[in-house]
Amino acid sequence: MDEKESILRDVSKYYYVENLTQAQIAHRLGISRPKVSRLLADARDKGIVKVFITDLEENMGQMEDKLLSLFNLRKAKIVPVPPTDQSLAFQITCKEAAKYITDLIEDDDRIGVGWGGTLFEISKNLQHLSLKNSMVVQLFGNLDTGEADDYANDIVSQFALKLDSKSSHIIPCPVIVGNQIILDILMHDEKVSQSIKLAKSCNKMIINIGLPTEDNCLYKGGYINDEDLKRLNSQNCAGCLGCRFYDDDGNICDESLNNRTIGVSVEDIKNAKSVIACAIGTHKSRALLAALKADFLDVIIVDSNTAAQVIGMAEAEKFTK
Repeated sequence: MDEKESILRDVSKYYYVENLTQAQIAHRLGISRPKVSRLLADARDKGIVKVFITDLEENMGQMEDKLLSLFNLRKAKIVPVPPTDQSLAFQITCKEAAKYITDLIEDDDRIGVGWGGTLFEISKNLQHLSLKNSMVVQLFGNLDTGEADDYANDIVSQFALKLDSKSSHIIPCPVIVGNQIILDILMHDEKVSQSIKLAKSCNKMIINIGLPTEDNCLYKGGYINDEDLKRLNSQNCAGCLGCRFYDDDGNICDESLNNRTIGVSVEDIKNAKSVIACAIGTHKSRALLAALKADFLDVIIVDSNTAAQVIGMAEAEKFTK
């Protein structure tokens, strides 16, 4: 990144993220206010700043009501996004999801978090709260490799920091091990077993929805391979909730893989008081629909494109609760 682009990004961040006035930015950078205005215009021209104007709030409300009536959801938040710019849709939805999730969390909550790029972006955008009695707990083991963008420890740290929580816990072992014997041995380790026990006891879980593809961080990290993906897809795998792969009916795919996975189970997730997921992108529509049909979730944040596709898919198969 050259110096000029760096300045454009700084000015844009101050104005659009930190909500500084142009005069305040000028004072901070030691430049004139008209120059700040020109830099902001230049940032828009170069695509560093993307502007999306929406007047679809009424439509969003109708779609949210539709999701609530179709599925056993407590809350649904649909974020209006542009139809073709996936990068902008991701940024907008993560920011709105962070605001929405902040309103759902209370002091004394035991908050379980998954990992992945979406949750990492949400964690960065969380508002600062003072929930000193809350606890943040990792729901699944780690991907101890630099090849996967799981951000597991970073997400736990960011949530604890933003919530001002005095207690945070990770699961100190890999997410998938070579065989069930290794898993059984690890479960006898006091630190590991205590971490899993804390994860299972979370009253609120914020979890990621993934796919059985090469983009999955489990694949990128080398925890599942081409044969695993082939086997999962042969079993009609629709997606994964955290690290638990499921089909269109919500049944676990590949029991062998599931039995080597360290973290909360599908049953633990179902037993939580509230399970929150943010799904972005129509490529996740099938996975989200299957999770909704199986009652894995009770709160969702989803972009408008994906919400419309999920509703259309549910109506096409005449799904009703």
